[in-house]
Amino acid sequence: MERLGISPDHGGVHVAQLKGMADHLTVALGDSGYNAHKLFAYGEFKDVMPFLIRRMNENQDAFGALQFDRLLMNQEIKRRIISLLEGSSPVPSNKPETVVKVA
Repeated sequence: MERLGISPDHGGVHVAQLKGMADHLTVALGDSGYNAHKLFAYGEFKDVMPFLIRRMNENQDAFGALQFDRLLMNQEIKRRIISLLEGSSPVPSNKPETVVKVA
C-alpha cells in the first residue's frame, strides 16, 4: 500500500480474518495502523458449522500456526496479569472486533 501511496488507515481498505485464524497477523496489522478486524461467525449451529468447516478446509495451512498462536496467547496472558498487578489497564485500546451473521 505504501508503494501505491495509500495510507494504512485509508477508509477503503480493510483486512479481516476469522477469530482464531492467524490472530497474530491481524494484531500486527492493527498495531501497524491498518484497518484490521476479527470476524466472529454466529447463528444457528446448522448454518455456522458448514461455513466454519469450509473456512477450515480452505485454510489448512493456518493450522500449522496454532503452536505459534498458543505461544503468543501465553505471552499475552502473562502481560495482562503483570499489568493488573502493576495497576495499569491490561487491555490495550485496539480497534473493535466485527461480528458477522452467517445465514
